[in-house]
Formats: sequence, C-alpha cells, structure tokens
Amino acid sequence: YERFYEKRGEFIREKDAERNFMSKSKTSGEGFTARKIVLTAVFAAASLVMFMVENLFPPLFVPGAKAGLSNIPTLFLLYTFGFPYAFSALVTRIVLGNLLTGSLSSLIYSLPSGIIAMIVAFILKKTLKCSVVAVSAACAVVHNLVQNTMFIFVSETPGMAAYYPYLALVGILAGLVVGAGVTLLLRSETIEKAFKHKESEENPL
Repeated sequence: YERFYEKRGEFIREKDAERNFMSKSKTSGEGFTARKIVLTAVFAAASLVMFMVENLFPPLFVPGAKAGLSNIPTLFLLYTFGFPYAFSALVTRIVLGNLLTGSLSSLIYSLPSGIIAMIVAFILKKTLKCSVVAVSAACAVVHNLVQNTMFIFVSETPGMAAYYPYLALVGILAGLVVGAGVTLLLRSETIEKAFKHKESEENPL
C-alpha cells in the first residue's frame, strides 16, 4: 500500500506541476508581449526544421502520411500561450515549409487541414477538457481526413476515399506520439525554469 500511495502522490504532483506551468504561461502578461512573440518565433522555427527533416523520409504506410512531429511545438504553444500564438506558428511553418520544399501547390491541401485541425484542438481543449494526448490524436485524424478530402475534390479522384480508414489509423498513432511529446515538454523542469527566468527578468519586483 505504501508503494501504491507513493506512486499516486508522484502522479498527482506531476499533474499539479503541469497545470501550474500552463496557468502561469497563460497568465504571465496579457495580449501580445515581446517575450511571447520571440518564443513563438523560436518554436515556429523548431517546427519548420522538424518539418524539413521529416520531409526527407518516405510517407508512413499510405501516400502523404507523416508522423507529424512538427506539430509538437505548435500544440505546445496552444497549451501555454494560447490560440493566436499557436495559429501564427502553424501558418508560418506550413507556408515556409512548402515554399522551401518547392511544393507551393500543396498549400491547397496542407493549409486548410492544418487550420481546421488547430481549431478542433482549441475547441476540444476549451470545451471537453480532454487530455493533451487525446486532443493530439483527434487533431491528427482530422488533419489527415481533411487533407485527403481536399485532394479528392481537387484531383477528382474519388477512389482515394478508400484511404480514409488507413489515414485515420495513422493519424491516431501519430497523434499519440505528438501528444506524448507535448506532455513531456509541459512537464519538463528545464522548459519551466526557462519560462520562469524570462518572467523574473520582465518582472524584477
């Protein structure tokens, strides 16, 4: 029993630390601040680099399916700074990513799917109070399905509808990985200390 209560206490402390970190990040200054803008740019750059690296590898199982690791920074921003910052980082990464990879035509698929998935993440986070992993998995599924739907309409290939079940499954698996990554970031003492250090510099009193 002592072992059980010890593990339970550790879990509760981790969840409390995660909630406190997210609360402090969201309440440390109202509106757009210089610190938040700079950190958003840093996370957007990290997301772009991850996108470029991931683009070097072949799709997972079905055409166009990726692990979506570049979504870790944007989802992290959603849980710390809020929707406007996460949305800005998302659009920046999608536009610059397609520009640098020479596939601007893909914007017609990736931009709507990314925006809709971000809106779904915001709604789930606000209304249903879902876990980070659940939100990530749901968003990954929505992203894949919307992207495939856009491709079907643009290319007039209704046969691609057969990929919906596979894309949903890949989305769930990728979303679980991304959600786990975001959860680790939210619980990271290094990240929390960095945020606190910035706050203390801005508010010395």
